[in-house]
Amino acid sequence: MKLALILPPSRLPYEVPVYLGLQTWEVEFLAETLTGLPKTRPPNVRFSKAIFKKYPILSCISEGPASLCFLKHWKEHLQDVDIVNTVEIYSSLSYQSAKRCRRDGKKSVIIVWENLSNYPLYYLPPYKFYSDYVKKNADVFIAQTYCAKMHLLRLGISEDQIVVLYPGVDITSFHPISKPTANGKLKILFVGGLTRHKGIVFLLEAFAKLVNLFPGLELTIVGKGPLKREVYHYASRFKEIKYLGYVPSERTPRVYRDADIFCYPSINAKRFGLDYYNEQFGFSVVEAMSSGLPVVATDCGALPEVVGKENVLVKQGSALSLFEGLVKLLRDEGLREELSERNRKRAEDLFDMRRQGMKLSKIMEELVA
Repeated sequence: MKLALILPPSRLPYEVPVYLGLQTWEVEFLAETLTGLPKTRPPNVRFSKAIFKKYPILSCISEGPASLCFLKHWKEHLQDVDIVNTVEIYSSLSYQSAKRCRRDGKKSVIIVWENLSNYPLYYLPPYKFYSDYVKKNADVFIAQTYCAKMHLLRLGISEDQIVVLYPGVDITSFHPISKPTANGKLKILFVGGLTRHKGIVFLLEAFAKLVNLFPGLELTIVGKGPLKREVYHYASRFKEIKYLGYVPSERTPRVYRDADIFCYPSINAKRFGLDYYNEQFGFSVVEAMSSGLPVVATDCGALPEVVGKENVLVKQGSALSLFEGLVKLLRDEGLREELSERNRKRAEDLFDMRRQGMKLSKIMEELVA
C-alpha cells in the first residue's frame, strides 16, 4: 500500500517523524523544498520536490497551510497512491485532495493541529468554502491533540471520523544524562522562535528578577526571530544570559542535556483584534521532557495537555507568574528530580515517534480495509 503526505509550503515539516515510522507502507513526501527534511530515510520512503501553483494574497496569512496554492502534476505524483494526507481543514491543498480523492476513489486524510474553533480563516473566503467542502468529504481527521479533537467536534465533524494521534520526537536522541550541578549553578533553557507569541519577553523580565535571588543562575536561549534585538539587549545587561542563536538539529540534544529546567512561556496571539494563534503542541517542550528536564510552561492552548499536570503551569502573559513558577523549581531539588523521571516516562509513553508511527500505520490499515 502507498500513501503520500503533501507538506504545506513555507513551513517546517512537523509531521514527518511519525510518518517515517510507517514501515509496511510506501511513503512519499511531497514538498516545495527538501530543506528541513531528514538527511537519511528508510528505504520505503521517498522525498519528492513538488511544484505548487500559487495565488498570493495577504502576506500575513499566506504561509504554511494557509498558503493559497494547488499541487501541479497531481496525476503524475499520486496516480498509484491509496491515501493522500494533507494539513488543516481550511487549506486549499486539503480541498484539492478531498475533491480529487473523492473522484478517483482514494482516501483523504486531514492532519489537524488547529484548536481555535473561531479561527478567522474558517469565515474568510475562499477558506470558508474549502473548510465546508473538506468537512463533508474527507475520510479521516487526525487530531494532533485532544484540544484539536474538541475543536473538530465543535466544527460539527463526527467523532467516528476523528482519531487522536500525538506527534513524536526521537527519544533515542533526546535522552537524559546523570550530571552533578556544576558549583551549585542551575541553567534555565528556552528553545523556540523569538516572537511575541512565544513569550520570550516575559521570560527575560522574570529572569532579571531571578538573578538577584539565585547567584550564578544562567539562562540559555536558542532560536531566531524578530525579537532577537530584545534578547541581545538583556544579554548585554546580564552576563548570565547566553544567546546561542540558531542551533542545528543535530546539536540540540546536547543543549537540552546541559540544562536543568526548561521554560516555555507561550501566549495567545491576536491579529486585527481576533485570536489567530495559540500553542498547538510544543515540540521543544516534548524534546525537553524526553531529555529529562522539568518544565515551567504557560496555560496557552494545548500546553497543559502536552506537559501534564505534574509540571509547573502558570498564567500566560505574566512575568510574575513565570518568576514564581521558576522559583518553585529552583528551590526544590527533589521536585526537579521527580519531574525529570516523570517527564522522561511521559515522553516514552506518549511521544516516541516510532511508537506513534506504529499507531499511525494501524489507522491507515483500518482506513483501506
